[in-house]
Amino acid sequence: MFEDCYLRFGTGPVKGCLPLTAELLSSLYALPHHTEADLAAVLDRASGDWPWSASLSVAPRETAQVVGEALRAVMLAAPGDSPDGTDINALADGSRARIHLEALLRLWREQRAAMPADIATLHTFLACEADDVLQKVALIAPPHDPARSQLEQSVINLLAQQHVVCGQDDPDFIRLVGERCAPAAAVDTLLGHIQRGLLSPSATTIRPDDSFAVLTVRDSLGECEAAVTIIQRWLRQDDMLAPADIAVIVPNDGAHAAQLRSLADDAGLLLQGLPASASARNIGAETVYLFLCCQRDPVPQMARASLLASPILPWPADLGRRMARRVMQGRGYWAAGLDVDTKGTELVRLLTSPGASTNKQLCGRLNALRKLLGSSDSRTERDIGEAKSHISLLLNSLSNADMDAAPNWESILKMASSYRLERAPRGSLYPNAISVLHASEMPRRRFSKMIVTGFNEGAYPVPSPRNPIFLDSELNAIEKLCGLTMPTRRGRLDKGLARFARQLGAVRDEVVMLCAERDGYGKALLPASSLALIARLVDGVKDPEDFLASLGAGKALVWEQLIDWVEPVERKMVVRVDPPFNYELGRNLLHLRINEEGKPRPQSPSRLEKLLVSPLAWALGELDAEHVGWAPEALDVRLRGTLAHGVFERLFKAGEPICDPGEVAGLVPTLFDECVSLDAPFMAGTAWAMEREAIIGDIVRSAQSWATTLRNWGATVVANEFWLEGEIMGHPVHGMADSLLQLGNGLPVIVDHKKSSSGKRRRRMEAGCDLQVELYRQMRVKITLSENEEPGPASTVLAEAGGKVGVAYNMMNDAGVLVNGIDGHGSTGVEVFDTEISHRAMKELERRFEALRLGQLHTNASGDEKHFDKVTALGTYAFDDSPLIRAFMRNDSAPSAFAMENEDD
Repeated sequence: MFEDCYLRFGTGPVKGCLPLTAELLSSLYALPHHTEADLAAVLDRASGDWPWSASLSVAPRETAQVVGEALRAVMLAAPGDSPDGTDINALADGSRARIHLEALLRLWREQRAAMPADIATLHTFLACEADDVLQKVALIAPPHDPARSQLEQSVINLLAQQHVVCGQDDPDFIRLVGERCAPAAAVDTLLGHIQRGLLSPSATTIRPDDSFAVLTVRDSLGECEAAVTIIQRWLRQDDMLAPADIAVIVPNDGAHAAQLRSLADDAGLLLQGLPASASARNIGAETVYLFLCCQRDPVPQMARASLLASPILPWPADLGRRMARRVMQGRGYWAAGLDVDTKGTELVRLLTSPGASTNKQLCGRLNALRKLLGSSDSRTERDIGEAKSHISLLLNSLSNADMDAAPNWESILKMASSYRLERAPRGSLYPNAISVLHASEMPRRRFSKMIVTGFNEGAYPVPSPRNPIFLDSELNAIEKLCGLTMPTRRGRLDKGLARFARQLGAVRDEVVMLCAERDGYGKALLPASSLALIARLVDGVKDPEDFLASLGAGKALVWEQLIDWVEPVERKMVVRVDPPFNYELGRNLLHLRINEEGKPRPQSPSRLEKLLVSPLAWALGELDAEHVGWAPEALDVRLRGTLAHGVFERLFKAGEPICDPGEVAGLVPTLFDECVSLDAPFMAGTAWAMEREAIIGDIVRSAQSWATTLRNWGATVVANEFWLEGEIMGHPVHGMADSLLQLGNGLPVIVDHKKSSSGKRRRRMEAGCDLQVELYRQMRVKITLSENEEPGPASTVLAEAGGKVGVAYNMMNDAGVLVNGIDGHGSTGVEVFDTEISHRAMKELERRFEALRLGQLHTNASGDEKHFDKVTALGTYAFDDSPLIRAFMRNDSAPSAFAMENEDD
């Protein structure tokens, strides 16, 4: 409020001017202090029917914010500075505009506590007499300003009645208002022309010069690096230029401010008024919030991983990252085998215990967390202090609760998440330092040079959001019929453009705009919309983007274009070298994973299938270098398979009769809930009810079909989820089979349940590229300590079979059963394959093993993905394991493996 308005104190040789604010008036007239009330609580207490009542019950904080903004606009615009001075009868009865405006005026009238503190101060001031002032002042302000609200104008009018008003020829008026509103640059420069013509629809063009430039760099960090480098060059080239003559404007998001602070410190540049970083994390309070999330069952995996990676917990940062990675990989017990000290062990125990069931237990765990935080040093002292303060706040709020009652998690988490970073809004001020301004504020003085960062879409000006209470057409009608002038979206946009023009107008010599080409995720960004207004003023520029100059597009790097104390290095364009057919790494790659005895660890069927598709993807897996995505729990293909497998294991138990297909529908829901509680506790919530019902229906249909097939075969279930081990081509292998059956004729059948349809698996078997079943045939049952080294049922059945073993794929999605080595057992839904279903896969695996033993890592060809899908029907998910897979593909039409059989050597 009160833009370009000042009060001058003193009448003698020493005078001072201060910007007009509600706080200044409060001290000048000794007004009572007004406390800002919690509007959400005020709205909750307000009885009666309100247009926002339904929204308030669902989202009280968000609704209170929206209503508060609308109420503030009404209070600023109301004639007579009172709710009673507005006549709404001219608005159509029952119209949306009238209903909402009437509600806002009634709220103002009935709930005085809803008035913001600064507006309450101004209303108190309007009741003051001239004798109430503690000191006479002089008013410096334009007499009329179209952007000024009704309340602001009332305050200005009263001040003008009670004090001296400075004319437009007053030196302070010229210095503070006249010069600030006038363009600072010479009219014959591009900068001066832009300052005068930016908002003029009839402005002409001018030749470009060095006074104005829009430069692009890769990202926001590059912008800040460029800004610091440009400032260093300016100061080095001009001995008369002082740091105080330079200004930098940063966006309101806070990211640029944080990066600029760090880079300026390294470069030895002194910044003043640096805005607090809005995006900086309150690590202490955030850690406490995540800890609370982990005390409520079910625990979200991302909350647990984020907590483990917190820098204020009692373990080294790299150890915390390892545990977090294990959580996101779904490895089960994430602290197994790690060197954690006493405090760390106690915290692990807290995080692996069942959730807090009472308020007393929760308070005890919060106290324990306070004692278990990491050691305080210069880097973590503030964050640990924030965490302890937040814990004290939460414990104080829980002190009046029933200690034996279950925690009110909604209320507790809501309070814990409402933290904010308590930092000074602006940095320190220095007499001769570079000024840093927010994009949302007006410059208070003139500068010689300015750098504007974040000149991208969504800034300069910031787009005006839609008003949730009133449409622009309704605001126009309210202004016309009721006399309340409230800001529309168009009005806010015009105000933002005017602010941008004033920012540019404060510079005398040179402005550099910096625009990022990509965001932090690598997504392409567009320049700010105001670039079009600027480019239309430049002679010879037809397209706005032609006015952009990329600092990274030239022959030299960006810094070689900006800094002149380093001799530029001659650089040549590098042509991408096509990867070779294989890389010679000089070691046995099958020994990338070894055990404590120095022997190679066994391969699994899934790892070997990945090897067939992409040796590079396989190698990354062996080195534990696969990409681990951070995403919330979801019902993906893998989890669907896990839940379906769990139900089948419980429904078709080893050694028990096959259940009747008619009983399946009644048994599956209970078994499914058991699996959810173990493998997907997040699905127990009501939000997942539809998904639960859908997958239960799929499992019921598949289980009914499988039960029918087993009964037709006269089969019994010998074992479920049992390990097989053996050796393939001289290398150890192991794998867990889903089930072992024994048919009526004594033939054992190894079963693999697949949560997919039959089509692709059928094509793979027909092509002879199915690897898994052949590996199962060549393995034996693994003897575990839990069996006391005694052969179990699976060992006995397979040993008695003398190597004659059938295999079957139960395709759950379409209830198809694909079998091999089981002659004469075809029936409805059962397809028998009496051909070699693995010969091509085994041949290719042998070739891969031979190359790996020689240290050769074969690369993929560009056509492999389509070729493998067409010829082998193998899953090609390995190509998505890492961006490196496709980056190291050869541009070759010939496949790297599985050539057509008539093309084989």
